[in-house]
Amino acid sequence: MNKELDAYTMLLANKEAQTKGEKLPYTKQQFNETNEGNTSSLIFDWNLSLPTAEQFIKLEHSEGRHCNAIAMAHWNIDLPHAEPYTKKEHSEAKGCTAETMRFWNECLPEAEPYTKEEHASAEGCTAEAKSLWNLVVSKSEQYTKMEMITNKTVTK
Repeated sequence: MNKELDAYTMLLANKEAQTKGEKLPYTKQQFNETNEGNTSSLIFDWNLSLPTAEQFIKLEHSEGRHCNAIAMAHWNIDLPHAEPYTKKEHSEAKGCTAETMRFWNECLPEAEPYTKEEHASAEGCTAEAKSLWNLVVSKSEQYTKMEMITNKTVTK
């Protein structure tokens, strides 16, 4: 039906109508039927930009193209009224690395945090990643200088 219109154009038109207090010209269903409308980033933008419109749910977001660990963290951070992703869901998502684990702990202090051991075993856990962990995630167990220098972690 709306294949000729792209999702971004629909989102902009809806945002403009919302600003003017007018009825939204496009529905969630029309938006989702476009070729781009079912990407996790545009689903997120719909919910964030159009809080009075019918919202996408977490399942729809997780099934959207390109949904990954960072997209899930931003969902939890910026959409506090939406059903949040769990640490388990986040840890199983594509792109869950040492960096995204640190970001999760840093930006979601109320969520179940990653442990130092989980961080140490994650892809991309370098000496620099450990140093950032210590700097930003101060409430979690810290890496020792020796662990950062040798890039080996002592587990308990």
